[in-house]
Order: sequence, then C-alpha cells, then structure tokens
Amino acid sequence: MYYPLSQLTTNLSTSNEEFILLDTGEAYTGNYYSTSDGNYFTGNTPQDGPNLMLVQDVANNAQKDVEAGLEGSFTTTNLDLIPNTTINLLPPTYQSAMSVPVNNAPPPISSIQFPTEEEYNTGEFVRYFLKKSNTSQYMEVNNQTYTNYSNTNPNTQHQLYTPIKINWDLTGDPIDTYIVNRNIVLLNQKSQNLLGFEFSFRGKFVKYYKPTTQNFFNTSGGELKVEIDSENYSGFYHVNSNRGVLMEGKFHKPTFHRVLVPFKTDEIKQDVKVKINNEVGTSIRKNIQRKSGY
Repeated sequence: MYYPLSQLTTNLSTSNEEFILLDTGEAYTGNYYSTSDGNYFTGNTPQDGPNLMLVQDVANNAQKDVEAGLEGSFTTTNLDLIPNTTINLLPPTYQSAMSVPVNNAPPPISSIQFPTEEEYNTGEFVRYFLKKSNTSQYMEVNNQTYTNYSNTNPNTQHQLYTPIKINWDLTGDPIDTYIVNRNIVLLNQKSQNLLGFEFSFRGKFVKYYKPTTQNFFNTSGGELKVEIDSENYSGFYHVNSNRGVLMEGKFHKPTFHRVLVPFKTDEIKQDVKVKINNEVGTSIRKNIQRKSGY
C-alpha cells in the first residue's frame, strides 16, 4: 500500500523488544517507521526494504508493568477475537503450486493469568504455556489459547507451537511450595522434552503465592541458601509474590535484599549465617549434617 510522505513517521528505532515480527512472532529490535493508520514496518523508510509488518508485543510490555506493580490493569486475551491481519508476501502462482495451504493465522499472544479467590481456597491453579518449535522460547497464555492450540484450531499457528499446562501451588509452607512448583516444572521438562523450560521461570517458583497468616517466616538453617553465593541461611525470610521469589528479612524494604533458594537434596548444609531482630547480627558458623530440600 502506498502512503504519502505526510502520512509517514520515519527513522524510528526500538531496542527494548516492544515489537514482534507479525509473520514469525520473533522479537524485533532496530529501525522502523509508522503510518498514519497505526501500522509499523521494518526499515527507516518504505524504500529501506524489506518492509516487514510489526505489531506491538503486548505480552512483553504487560509483563514489565506487572513486575513494576501494575498487574491489576491487564486482562487476558481471547485468541478468537484477534483479527487476522497477516500480510501474505508469497506470489499467487507460488501459493497455488504448494501442496499444503499457507497458514495465514496470526501468531499467539501471551496473556497474564491471575488465580481466583476460589483457586486460592483450593491451593492451586493451572498455568498454560506454548513452546515454539525447535527453540527454547516459551510464552504464558490463557486457557482459551491453550485449548485452541491443543485442538489444532485452523485459526492458530498450531504447527509451530507445543501446548503445555501445569498445576501450580499457591499456598502452604513457602519452601515446600517453591520445591513442589520447581519439581512440577522439571517433571514436565523431562517427560515432554521441553528444552530450557525450567530456566524460562527465572527462579520464580513462588509466583502468586498467598500466605494463610503472616507473610514472614523463620528458618534455623539447612533449608535455604543465598542465591548469589550459596551461603547457608538462618533467620527471618519473606515471600515477594510479585517477583515470585523468597528473600531475606522479615519484611520487604526498598533497600537491597538477597534472594534465597532451597537447598537441593544432595548438597551439604554448612556455614549458617544467623540473623538477629531482622538485621545481620553476630555471624557464627556451624556444620549441619542432615539433608533436606528437593
């Protein structure tokens, strides 16, 4: 389609993955231009080809806002309501010669899901994901999108994605919750050969956790270690459910907190650092011979 110069905004650039390529779903960084009717294309100008259509990566932008504490402002997206705006760049003669019809379905869109009060009462909910074929790229989606891909809906790119669903613990002892969720991810990773599935969670295995009473807990050692240096930790800790991690200290503060992770079963627990009254007190060292964790 031709656009007069007055309807173009040229020489734009993006470096924070705010756009994805419409035909592949891959994140895009680089130069682009926009048109007066709200479309975006690669290249500085229409003469700087190829001009591939871009769409805003709603899921990536939503995730950034969620981690900034704005998660209440987003809702899930129904795939059936997404218009098919894919541009077909193949010549008609080539399309007619193909034995398999060209799939003009739009790529899937990530969706931020939140547990309901009923699910919190139950103590778990189901999370849904899609894995792009031959890559370790994962996106979280809603139930409707998962169902469409599981049923090979022709309005989806089901040939390119593997649908996944897992149960997710929400309540109980936070260390047990972390271990159970991580083990569920590892089990699905192994049984379905999901390369890199564990790493896609970035250690956020108490995401959406909700305590039944207070949100601070205490460990005498041998259960948690400091993530950055594997030091055995003893003292108060709390759950940062927005980030989905366990952190040192009785309460969350704007100052730096260290992230804590459970020990694995085969690790020796040594060098316990004792904390007194929420602050680092006199450090003592002791050996712990027992094994716990997952």
